[in-house]
Amino acid sequence: AERGVWDTRPCVRAESSPNIYASAVQSLLITSETGAGWLGAHDGLFRLEPTEDGLRCLYQAELALQAVKRIRHHPTGHLGNTAVLATQTQLWQASPAQLTPWPSLPTPLPITQIAMAADGSLWVAGNSFVAQYLGGDEWHLLALDSFFRGEVRDLAHGRDRTLYLATNKGVLRYDGQWQTLTTATGLASNNVHQLHAMPDGTLWIATEAGLSVFYPARGE
Repeated sequence: AERGVWDTRPCVRAESSPNIYASAVQSLLITSETGAGWLGAHDGLFRLEPTEDGLRCLYQAELALQAVKRIRHHPTGHLGNTAVLATQTQLWQASPAQLTPWPSLPTPLPITQIAMAADGSLWVAGNSFVAQYLGGDEWHLLALDSFFRGEVRDLAHGRDRTLYLATNKGVLRYDGQWQTLTTATGLASNNVHQLHAMPDGTLWIATEAGLSVFYPARGE
């Protein structure tokens, strides 16, 4: 955008199919100041590529008609400089050169959330589990079935490596033991949509009734 004017254009699957666009964009990842990155849509994955004339959207045929739920950047750690993304049935790693399925999955259940911890480790979650990738075919799986029945909407890591899950029944907090943050503990609403862990250790929580801030050091 220049001088307050937005540059808005559709993403097409291919030059041969100019009328097929990315619909219902579900996730966006920008990996450079030039605008390069990835766009996850209901009908597939698009790579954003800067050109002399602006930004071009390239359809990734490998994921044709697969809904891309989440995309996260992984610039460090043993996974290399790649993007990690989840479809309904698979986890993928993507680079401009190739798109490859993940070596293994923690469970056959759908993965709905992806997060990167400060130490570079990959975490994924679904409505009944959360798991950490350990490398190769190994995962550390934490089941939620025994105490939680609900929808997991977001996943975040605190500065102290505490894990947080946004759900429709509050925020689940894990630091070796599970704790639930709800309206009874000061949350604006139990209907939580998104989380953001700040460098100072606080957790910003977007709820249906407004914004809440959790201070781990004070437990409130």
